[in-house]
Amino acid sequence: MRPGTVERVAKWARRKPTLAAAWSLGFLSLSFGGLGSTAAWNWRAASAARHIESLARKDAETARDEFRIANVRLSEARALAARLLKRSERVEYGWTVEVAQQEWQRNRAGSARQLLDATRPELRGWEWNYVNRLCDSDLLSVQAHDGNCTLAAFSREGELIVSSGTDGAIRIWRPADGSEIRTFRIPDGGIVSGTLDAPGKRLVAACSDNSLRIWDIATGQEIRKFEGHTELVTSASFAPAGDRILSTSHDKTVKVWDATTGVRIFEIPRHANWAAFSPDGSRIVVAGNDGKATVHDSKTGETRLTLAGHAELLGFATFSPDGSKILSTSGDDTAKIWNAKTGAEILTLKGHTENVTASGFSQDGSKIVTASMDGSARIWNATTGEMQRVIKGHTGFVWSAVFSADGQRVLTSGMDGTFRLWNPDFDAESLIFPGNRQEISKASFSPDGSEVISATGDGVIKIRNSATRVERLSIQANPPVWNCTFTPDGSRFAYSANGEIKIHDAKTGAESMTLAGHAEPVIRMQFARDGSKLFTTAVDGTSFVWNLTNGKPIRTAKELSANPVSTAISGDGSRILGVGRNVVIQDAGTGKEVASFPAPSETADFTEFSPDGERILIVSARVVHVLDAETGGAIVRLSGHTDDVRHASFSPEGSRIATASQDNTVKLWDADSGAEVLSLAGHSHYVNSVEFSLDGLRIVTGSWDGSVRIRDSRPIDRIVTVFRDDAAKPAAP
Repeated sequence: MRPGTVERVAKWARRKPTLAAAWSLGFLSLSFGGLGSTAAWNWRAASAARHIESLARKDAETARDEFRIANVRLSEARALAARLLKRSERVEYGWTVEVAQQEWQRNRAGSARQLLDATRPELRGWEWNYVNRLCDSDLLSVQAHDGNCTLAAFSREGELIVSSGTDGAIRIWRPADGSEIRTFRIPDGGIVSGTLDAPGKRLVAACSDNSLRIWDIATGQEIRKFEGHTELVTSASFAPAGDRILSTSHDKTVKVWDATTGVRIFEIPRHANWAAFSPDGSRIVVAGNDGKATVHDSKTGETRLTLAGHAELLGFATFSPDGSKILSTSGDDTAKIWNAKTGAEILTLKGHTENVTASGFSQDGSKIVTASMDGSARIWNATTGEMQRVIKGHTGFVWSAVFSADGQRVLTSGMDGTFRLWNPDFDAESLIFPGNRQEISKASFSPDGSEVISATGDGVIKIRNSATRVERLSIQANPPVWNCTFTPDGSRFAYSANGEIKIHDAKTGAESMTLAGHAEPVIRMQFARDGSKLFTTAVDGTSFVWNLTNGKPIRTAKELSANPVSTAISGDGSRILGVGRNVVIQDAGTGKEVASFPAPSETADFTEFSPDGERILIVSARVVHVLDAETGGAIVRLSGHTDDVRHASFSPEGSRIATASQDNTVKLWDADSGAEVLSLAGHSHYVNSVEFSLDGLRIVTGSWDGSVRIRDSRPIDRIVTVFRDDAAKPAAP
């Protein structure tokens, strides 16, 4: 049997083992080569997959990072948008309040009230309350008539008010509460005007049916009707004794009547809208449409004087209480005072911007009140002609104005249908403390707000009542005095005289302590809230923290931040702030640096902590920077003054900042947004200081014009506001 193929190969391999091994290796290589290629391919695929997975993971991480960044940026954008919206809301609010103030200044109180009412309550602050107070500075406001209230007058003793209006009615009121006593009308027509007799028992009225009528106030019964005028009767009034009646009419006559019989005594051929008896009843003054006032004998009608000088028709004329002067008003926007004996012009009162409609003397003759179509009433010094106060509050023309018998009230009537009572000595805009010989370097409230302390450059320190302005204490110090302030408990006050700080008893004025150590005049003094420390800075930049128990310095100038331009101490007395090229905050006790960061500007004229100590303000020329006290981050930048800012102050709760400037103004700012919310004018020179009272309701300023001013945001203690629907039912007086 022939051997098989496998056997022959085996024999060949035994004979040639080396060659057989080589062939075997080649075969194995060939056989397993295909398998190796497949494994390599699989390895490369796995590696690629791992790489792709890694890239995917990285892409996912990048996407997550980008998503996180996008979310952060979105949050930042939303926060920025919210901040911008908040600022824009406050800017708009501030603009609205300032426009309201301007409307009030233009005698448009109604428009001002509408603007104020349109603001959001949560945005309102000191400035809103202040302007609102301006608009509601009357003591009593009564919506007396539908349409115009053309005339309002007191009875002789002031216990009644009579008003007339274009609704054709005359009404009698109680001034104590604005309650209505009685209404008078005529059957066919209206009542133009009316006045009471001296005892306040009878009312005489000028009527549109060309008649005059007398009523009994108590019963409301018509006593007599006077007929004789052929056209509209424009005015009617009693003689002082009540025995005669004087009337004017469009029929170009002035008539005098017997009040009891109704008989016409005589008439004067004059076209006039108003005429009045002298206080003794012997003379009559007539306000003529020809621009002249004439004086007549009240028994015969004979002309005694002609007063010429107005450029337009006269609307009103009256005698002074002693009969020595005559006061006239005209469409030429002026009022004039005349000598009632000679007819010589004494004074011209200028200030109204529209027709002067009415006027009157105070009972002692020292003051004059005028009413005008410019929407205001004004009070004047009757001797010098100086304007003392502008009364604003009516919407539209003011038709009449008169003093009460005791001079404590002014009564006005207006186009808005109201009559209003005012305190003639009260100025809603500001309470002014005049009489200082030189500039006011500083003014500050006592802790309870009842007094104001002020210092002048010539070294006079005064303490005065913040409501009455009565001076209680005056001290002459060595000039110059740049600073003064009360201790936090109000028991003492301090002032700086050259390089010394003097502390006095606030009641007696006796000196209790002298702090000596500064080589130059002290320009900054701040008490810690607990009154235990006093922080002072001199013009050379040196600063001290004083222990007020023993009068010794706790820390010396050398231990404070080097070369500070402006310094301050926190309200709790724990930190000291120095501003130069850098802002440095130190612990007041140890001197350890708490915070340091670059100053926002090369100059620092004044600096202060916020009440909570979390913010600082830095005055630099015309700009005020507000920074975070910990990080130095900018919060807001206050810019709007047209000259350098001399002083700045936070409100007690920190929501507002007040700034005083060389542009003669004080500005109020929203401390969070930096929006200007009000600008206060009035000073005629640089404003050196501005501070809030501790309750945050008032602001006191001191100026180079020598005056201290207090501006008050508290509502006035008014009697009441009465609307027609709320008026009391007519009742016998």
